[in-house]
Parts: sequence; C-alpha cells; structure tokens
Amino acid sequence: MKTQKAKKLHLAFLWHMHQPYYKDDTQNEYKMPWVFLHAIKDYYELPNYLAKFDGIKATFNLVPSLLEQLEEYENGFVNDTFLSILKKDASILTAEEKEYLCDALFFSNLKTMIHPFPRYLELYTKKNSFKEKKEFAASLDESELIDLEVLFLLSWCSNALREESKIVSLLINKAKRYDAYDKDMLLKELFSFVAKIIPFYASLQKQGKIEIATTPFYHPILPLLLDKNAAKEADRNAVTPKIFADFRDDATRHVEQAISKYESLFGKKPTTFWPAEGSISNEALSLLSRHGVLHVGADEDVLFKSLESKYRFNIYKKYTVGKEHKIGVLFRDKTLSDLIGFAYSGKKPQEAAEDFISRLSEIHDSINFEAVVPIILDGENAWEYYDNNAKEFFQHLYEMIEKTEWCDTMTFSEVFSENTIEAASLESIRPGSWIYGTFSTWMGHEEKNRAWELLSDAKIAFESSKSELSDKEIEAARKELMIAEGSDWFWWYGDDHYTPLAAQFDELFRKHLLIVYKIIGKEPPPKLYEAINKTKTTKIRQKPKNYIKPDIDGQITDFYEWLGAGSMDLSAELSTMDSSGFCFEKLYWGFDDENIYFAIVGKFLELIDKGYDLHIELVGTKAISLTLPFSSKRRVVKCVEDEETKGFIESAVADVFEVSLPKSCLECGCDMLLQASFEIRKNSKIVERAPHYGSFELEVNEKFLEDWYI
Repeated sequence: MKTQKAKKLHLAFLWHMHQPYYKDDTQNEYKMPWVFLHAIKDYYELPNYLAKFDGIKATFNLVPSLLEQLEEYENGFVNDTFLSILKKDASILTAEEKEYLCDALFFSNLKTMIHPFPRYLELYTKKNSFKEKKEFAASLDESELIDLEVLFLLSWCSNALREESKIVSLLINKAKRYDAYDKDMLLKELFSFVAKIIPFYASLQKQGKIEIATTPFYHPILPLLLDKNAAKEADRNAVTPKIFADFRDDATRHVEQAISKYESLFGKKPTTFWPAEGSISNEALSLLSRHGVLHVGADEDVLFKSLESKYRFNIYKKYTVGKEHKIGVLFRDKTLSDLIGFAYSGKKPQEAAEDFISRLSEIHDSINFEAVVPIILDGENAWEYYDNNAKEFFQHLYEMIEKTEWCDTMTFSEVFSENTIEAASLESIRPGSWIYGTFSTWMGHEEKNRAWELLSDAKIAFESSKSELSDKEIEAARKELMIAEGSDWFWWYGDDHYTPLAAQFDELFRKHLLIVYKIIGKEPPPKLYEAINKTKTTKIRQKPKNYIKPDIDGQITDFYEWLGAGSMDLSAELSTMDSSGFCFEKLYWGFDDENIYFAIVGKFLELIDKGYDLHIELVGTKAISLTLPFSSKRRVVKCVEDEETKGFIESAVADVFEVSLPKSCLECGCDMLLQASFEIRKNSKIVERAPHYGSFELEVNEKFLEDWYI
C-alpha cells in the first residue's frame, strides 16, 4: 500500500562513467584493459537496470576520453597489451607472457566474481599454494591456462550478456575444459557487445528515460588549470607547485572538445556537465556557462564552505550560482551517495534498499519544502563488490521508489525545469572538489606537485616551439598535454591512495609527456625518466615479516608483540569520507601455523558498550563473516561449521581492537592471500568501512624460516 505524503521528494541520480586515456598513440597500443572490461560488465548494465522500470529516470555522465576509447573497441579487436596476449595461442606464450597473465587474470573480485565459478576458484586456490608467481605460471598446462583466460572473461560479463548471449550462457554452463575455439568465439561476442553501448544510451535519451551529461574532455581538474591558487582558496595550507605553466587555453579546449564530441554522437549540445571530481570554482563555472552549459553537479562540502554552514537541509535545494554568467548547480548528498558506492555491497539487497528508502523518508519528514536529493557517484567501480553485479539491489531499490507515492526520480534538466522544487542562489562559491571540499588529492603532496612541474615544463617547451611546428604536430602535442592534465594521474601520486598498478599509471603519465618532447624535437629533462611514485607503497602497506603470537587483550602490550606483523594505513583508504568521522586509523595483521591475528588501531573508546559492532568479512578458499561487539569484556566464541567446532575466535577491545581466529575456520591452510574488509556498525547500519571498495589483500601464509640464512 502506498504511503500518502503531501509534498514530493525528487531524486536526481547521476552515474559517472569514466576511464583515463590508456592508449599510447605513438605505438597505437592500449596499456591497460579497463575500458574493455567495464564495457562488458558495467557501461551497458546500469542503464539496462533502469530501462526495465517505467518510473525511473537518471542522468548518466559519459566522459569524452571514455567515449573515444569505447568507439575504438566497438570497431573490433584493438591493440591492447592485455587482450593481445590473451588472444594468443596458449601453446606459444613465452614464460614472461604467462607470468603477466597469471597476475592479470586474477583481477576479479574474489567473493563475487571468482567464487561463483568452481573451476576459477580451483585455479585461484592453486595459485595461492605457490609462494612465487613464476612457479605458479610454470606449473600451468595449456588446458589450465585456457580455462583461466575464459573464466576471467566470463567473470567480467554483465547480467545482460549472461541473459541475452547464447555463447556466454553456453560457456558458463560448460564450466571447464575450454579450448581455443571457445576463447576466440567469446572474444568476438564481447567485442560485438561493446558496439551496443553508445547507441543504447542515445536511444534511452531520445525516449526521455535518461539525460546524458559529460565532462571536460580528458577529465582535468578545471579550477586548477585555470588558476593553481584555487588550491589555496580551498585550503589555505595547500602547497602549490613551484613551476606552473599557463593552462587556461587548454581548460577552454577541454570544454569545447567535450561539447563537440557530445554533439557528434548524440546530435545536440549537452546541457549538463559533471566537472571532473566534482571540482568547481567561480572561474570554472563561468567558463562552462559561457559555453552554453546550463547545470552541473558538485559536492556538499563545497556548498557548506561557501555558505559557512553545515546545515544539511541546504543541500536539498537547486542553486543558481554566479553574477554575470549564471549556472545551475546541484550539490550531492555525500552520505547517501557513499552508502550506495561503498557500504550497501555488504548488506542483503532488500535490506540495503529499505535502508536507503528509510533515510529518504527521514529527510522528507524533516523538511518543510519540496526537495531534490542529488545522488552522484561512480557508475562503474562499485558493482563488482555487490553480489550479481548489484542486479538485485537495483531491482529492489527501483521497485520501492516506484511504489513510494512521495518520491520520484528526475534528470538534472528536469530538476531545473520543475518550478515547485525549492530554489536558492549564490553569487559566488568557494573552490573545491568532492573530496574534503579541497584539491589535496591532486595538488600539494611532493609527488603530485612534481608531476605538475613536469607537466608545466612540457607545456612551456611546447609553447616556445609552436612557431616551428606543423599544424599536425601542434595538434598531436596538445593532445598529449591534455591527456596528461587528466585527474587520474595525480590521484595515484602521494600517500593518500594505494593501487598495485601505481607504477603503471606513473609510467604512462610520463610517457605522454615524453611524447610531447619527441613531437616538438626537444630533449626531455632527465628527471622525466625517473619514477615519480617512489615512497607510497612502503608507507601505506608493509607485509608481515615474521610469525606473531599476540595476547588478545585489547592492548598492544609491548613493542615486540606485533613487531613481525604486516601493517596498513587505513586513513589512506577513507579519502572520500569526512575526515572528522574517522575511527579506523591503522591495521596490523599476522599469523602463525594455526591462527590469523588482527589488531585495528582507532578512536574506539567512545564506542565500547554502546551498541557498536565490528563486522569483518574474510574471503579465502572459503568466505566467512564475523560480527564482534565493541565490548569491555573479552569474548571467546566457537568457530562452528556444520555443527563441528573448528576452534575459537577471540576478541577484545580497549586501546585497539584485537582478534584471533583459527585458519581452519577459513580452510586457508594453503592460501597465501586472504581478502578482508572491516566495518563499524550500529543497529545494523554501517558507520564506517575500510576499504571503501571491496577488500584488502593480506598475506596469511608464508614459511619465514625458509628465508633465513646465516
């Protein structure tokens, strides 16, 4: 039965689809396969979920650098480093190529993408029985390698492919013992599927089901290109690069080329932009407005700083910003957006959808005006952490929204056309992004600033050489500079984010700049050949160094208790949350022959005996969940499987939260790695999660004695 409420609450979903430019144009080669993989799993999937519901609308942001790459993949097989090796006959692969594949073919989520395929899990377990990748690669015969290749691709297949493609369905049912013909047939099917994506979006927009938004072409932080001092306006303690070129002309080109690309694909000019990383400033908004952009999305932190108030109900209005060049702005609800992006994957689909609707109901009942709730988040990276690519979550969510009388969904353009929605105006805003409301993720750290300085050197060298270059050379050099201005490269520099692929991002960024020097015929500075990203991994994460046997008492009793443990800086994994709310600070983990141990450092004293729980998800050969109370009493509970006790789980919290559990609970006697995630919950609601996406990969089995020598 529908609930009757007088005023409406309007949801404005914006799903942001983006990948940086992975192609080396000089070699005509894609260095990373993420555009292709997300194409077969996410880019069609999300609008397809929406298309099945008559009453659901949303805005989808398609970044031009992504669209340009999708167009190449949809035309058939491209020169992609990963796909080119995968396509080769398994019998002629070199040892180096096999080792490369033995890394890349496990870039699937263990719980949601590997576990559902028994043969894939079998090969994963085999991999984890080897200490060295080289040994595992050498052990694989041709049949095992083909199975691994096909199962990897199947694990990335969307529900749309699994339900509509006879080939994908046939291969999933076959389960194992694939051959070269199966692999080739599957690859052809997947490339054919990619060709459906852009036309599908265009069709939905023509039907009025969705609005397609876009972003400055190569996803740059527009306010910084216009004025590096925007970083200081956002955070007066920000340190800016010592060398900084004039990038204003490139800022304009990013906007103009994005509009041109959009018009060529969708037959009209875009009216809505999602500025990269939600980064806006008065100058950036003016630039967009002068080019005909009518509305943008930004983050609540920028609004709060601009109003000098954190009164939450202010974000549920539509704003007009500016004096001469006015533009509409919606400010995202960070809490609701992050719950979908980072937290609900750990809940049952119906429970997550009900929680979301209950939070909307609280907003609706607490305000006295007709409100818009902007829900803006990544549209491609979250879903592999949900079961079944979040299909059931979206089914429940969209069904509940359709049945809720007081709630509906609108595109951004519809929000600004609807006169009943509460409106407000601002003559000016504080510069900022959707992370902390500052630009610290892209400028300020020594490594980030070094990248800007190398980029500036290349830009200055190019400008001084233009008179000697042909039009074609000028165009090619500008393209490389604009690619290097994208936000993603700077994201992975510094110590605030971790990825095992950081070295590849670093190399590709510097390669784009080296190409600039090659085009203009000048010698690159020697420092451009040196890695920028040098210190982050060891600072954020260290592997276990020896066996440990700690007392589980909620305290790090002495210096030696956790000395041999691995460690990880959890604050680096919480970068899109309000830092004032951090509880998690650091993780220690270690093991002996029988048990695995965790010690989590954080601000826990205020949580003890107040209804909070620590929820731990662990995935190895087997997956288990633990819910342990923040209790002043030490806890010892049985680890039971089919009524058979496999040992005892111990936990205690005081200065730190310490946990011990038997390896037998996880059946991980031979697993070298364990995937783990940690949540603080109260009344089943998630308060904080580490990591935001997915799981940490932790070493839990290593024979340290084998490495000792005299």
